[in-house]
Amino acid sequence: MPRIAFNRRLLPTLWIVLLVAFSCGFIITAHAGPRGPGKYCGVVIFDRWDTCFLLSGPYITYISDSEKDELRPYKGKAMQVDASNVFQPQNPGDALIRKYKIIGPAPDTHRWTILDGLELFAKSVFGPHSAPTFLIEVRNNGSRTVEVDSHEVGLRS
Repeated sequence: MPRIAFNRRLLPTLWIVLLVAFSCGFIITAHAGPRGPGKYCGVVIFDRWDTCFLLSGPYITYISDSEKDELRPYKGKAMQVDASNVFQPQNPGDALIRKYKIIGPAPDTHRWTILDGLELFAKSVFGPHSAPTFLIEVRNNGSRTVEVDSHEVGLRS
């Protein structure tokens, strides 16, 4: 059986590598946290099965069936609620608000650009031997000058 040579000077380096790998794994899982009582914002959505949820970017916060009717008049509007009873069966995972009070419209914390007169064209260019490419073109057909930051225009996955 062949004998594997082991250099004892590499032992401290090996421990550092293992410590960094372990720490990175902990940090990644520590990013996700339980969702508890507090303020939640999002657009009120009722899907085709009459499930109610707040949609806020990539986050979905479900509203319990027994409490959803209070949000029905706000369908399609960005609202803020103060949740007092939140259930999250799995961490990370979507939360279910069981009890809440409506605060009102969601606060506007975004810097909005007026889009009147702007047209966005996106064209995919897929070749047999090339990486997927997209051509994105913004045209101003309006009467006002509009500044568009090219770093804020793109495709999201």
